[in-house]
Amino acid sequence: MELFTSVILDSPVGNPTLWKSKPPKNYAGGTFRNSWYVSIGTPSDGGERAPNKAGADSLRDLQGIGDAGNVTMLTNNMPYGIRLEYEGWSKQSPAGFVRVNVARVAESLK
Repeated sequence: MELFTSVILDSPVGNPTLWKSKPPKNYAGGTFRNSWYVSIGTPSDGGERAPNKAGADSLRDLQGIGDAGNVTMLTNNMPYGIRLEYEGWSKQSPAGFVRVNVARVAESLK
């Protein structure tokens, strides 16, 4: 629960003032943060959700996790996720948001 919450909340929210190019017309940040899905046993194929800077839908999904012992997955299928995590596309999360939280939680379990 802590890991998934941290990944969601550390996911960057688009800030066009930091971009080199102009944002698309009617751009609203928060689509990536709000497009995380929680599933049991198999990755979700859920797609783009409405922008929400707080990630409300993603966080709401966490409430339905249920029984411990099941393989629980957190998936974001937005096509630019790899670029955000590994290619430095976000100045808000230049070292990623999944890797740093997995490392932090793993260290706390030692």
